Amino acid sequence: MIGKFAAFLRRQHLRALAEENVRALHTLQPPIMVHFAAGSHEELVLRTEVGLDAKLAAWELGEALEYELGRVKAWEAGQLPDLPPDDVQVTDFVLMFMAQKQAMKSFLAKFTNSEAEQQGLARTLDEHYAQARSEATEAVIRRRVARQHGEKSR
Repeated sequence: MIGKFAAFLRRQHLRALAEENVRALHTLQPPIMVHFAAGSHEELVLRTEVGLDAKLAAWELGEALEYELGRVKAWEAGQLPDLPPDDVQVTDFVLMFMAQKQAMKSFLAKFTNSEAEQQGLARTLDEHYAQARSEATEAVIRRRVARQHGEKSR
């Protein structure tokens, strides 16, 4: 069901989802958002739209968690220019994932009238983002420990 929901969001509501995600980010204020302060609202929405498109495409293929793990590994390797590895905190991932989840949940009623299906999808989103948050938290801790060991060996 999450694959169908992802396809629905991607094909019919991608722009609105990105706008809702950006609204949630402005409300939650992850510390990393200071890196985006110089850009316009439109630029942030477009960047968010591109990221959500890739994420939802993976979800359509049943590769939601693999996508998240790949993004975390890319972040650890310094391959995500928007998220400088040394500037990201656990709080950033927690709040970014919370914003995405809130944005997606806001479209559940447009996707299905069934209360049971909405609740099932909400649970799936909660479980997915809990696992993604856990993986990201472990990555931040690994990076911090590695950096501390590097500083001690100097």
